[in-house]
Amino acid sequence: MLRTPEISAILDRLAEICCQALMRSETFDTEHVDALLESLSTNGWDRHNEGQQPLSKHLEERIQQHCAEPAVHRGAENDALVQRVVQQYNELNRPARKPAN
Repeated sequence: MLRTPEISAILDRLAEICCQALMRSETFDTEHVDALLESLSTNGWDRHNEGQQPLSKHLEERIQQHCAEPAVHRGAENDALVQRVVQQYNELNRPARKPAN
């Protein structure tokens, strides 16, 4: 259960971007996705989602709500988009490594 309307709105917007890419009406806007993912992290996704479904499941469910037809007919592409978003989120939240002395 998501606890903030901000997180819910961010996930909805991410799902919309994925739907637009699936329908070929727009390209996948990596910079916009990065900004949304940074906002998701800032709004406490990890803290609020602890013990819940992973980000990929939340996105898959929302994509099904926003554009069920393309998501079903382009399942592999849908999966690839979801994994791309999750990978971007993980890279954004990866702890910075300290340089070796």
